[in-house]
Order: sequence, then structure tokens, then C-alpha cells
Amino acid sequence: MPDYQYRLTAVAAVALLGFGLSGCGDPEPELQREQAPSAPVQADPREAQILSEQEYLALPRFETADLQRGQRLFLQCRACHSLAEGEAHRPSGPNLWGMFGSLAGQREGFNYSDALKNSGVVWTPATIEEWLARPSTFVPGNRMAFAGVRTELDRTHLIAYLLQATSDAEAGN
Repeated sequence: MPDYQYRLTAVAAVALLGFGLSGCGDPEPELQREQAPSAPVQADPREAQILSEQEYLALPRFETADLQRGQRLFLQCRACHSLAEGEAHRPSGPNLWGMFGSLAGQREGFNYSDALKNSGVVWTPATIEEWLARPSTFVPGNRMAFAGVRTELDRTHLIAYLLQATSDAEAGN
């Protein structure tokens, strides 16, 4: 293949990949597509112990997270989940306030699946990462009707937003 054809092929491939992965234009339609998630991120060694939300937000993974993007990504979650302290559970999902460091499936007043109640999962950014990648395989038998968040970067933005929105981290407490 002549050199100019190779360069044209390479430019075309990069352009196609860029349009397919960059989310050009409005990012919200991308939120509706169901696609296979990327592999879960390896847990930070400091997550062996439960940290405060502020300590999690200070980890390198979350230092540059786009909280506005995370908030937009949460739009796909809000039909089933509330975030604010004291808000009621929704019929299809529990309130997420104070979820970090808590045992999955144990919130009073919500009817969890037996699979989630008996999972033994403690919600940390690492476990939420795996859950968001593909809930049906992280805890088989759970009732969450959600395919997952496709990209690692979007999961990072969403988790950072959840760390802030479900705790006193925003207020600095």
C-alpha cells in the first residue's frame, strides 16, 4: 500500500473511532445505549479500609473527575433512586444517601432481592465500580433493571458525583 493510502486509512480509522467513542455533540443520547462495559478498575490499595467520602474524592482517580458529567449521568438513575438525606425510597430503588461504607441490601424500608441482601457487599468506590459496570453479573439475581455504565471514565465521573451528592463531603463535613 502506498504511503499516502496508509495515512488516509489511518486518519479514517482514527476519525471513526473518535466519532464512535468521543460522544460528539449532546452526550445524553449516549447514556441510553446499552453496550458492553469495559473491565472494572482495580481497587486502590487504600480502599482495604473504609474511607470518608472526602478521602475517596482526594484519591488520584477522582481528583480530576467531572462532577457535572457525573450529575448528567445520574439522570439515568434518578427514576429509581433519590439522593438527599431523609428522602423516601422510590418503589424501584432505595435512597442512596450515606451509601458509602454501608452493607448492600440492608436499608430499612426497601424491599431488596435476597441476592443483594445476602451478598455481603460493602459499598465502596471499587464495589460500586463493579456494580455499575454490569449489575446483573456483579450480584447475580438482583432485581436492578439496568445494563450498566459503559465506560470506565463515565463510571469515575458518576461515582465522584455520588460520593459528593450522598454525603456531607460537599459541605466539607
